[in-house]
Amino acid sequence: MSHEIRTPMPALSGMLNLLDRNKHLPSQEVSLNAMQLNTDNLIVSLNDIHDIFIIETRKIEIESISLKPSSDLEHVMQILKSKAEK
Repeated sequence: MSHEIRTPMPALSGMLNLLDRNKHLPSQEVSLNAMQLNTDNLIVSLNDIHDIFIIETRKIEIESISLKPSSDLEHVMQILKSKAEK
């Protein structure tokens, strides 16, 4: 059932992005933004529910790894730098 619910959500999000890029009335902007925000939040919630199910059924192992936030942040900044400069 998870697949049937999760699969159409990225398509819906993509269609909303296309609608947002096309010409539309200023009065429609609020509705488009609300739909996109709610779609994004629903995708996150569905993915979280799926992850919890996988963890509870022990189909995934949780491992402990060390994090280096400064290094990770540097990588993210490098990835986004060209987009930010544009």
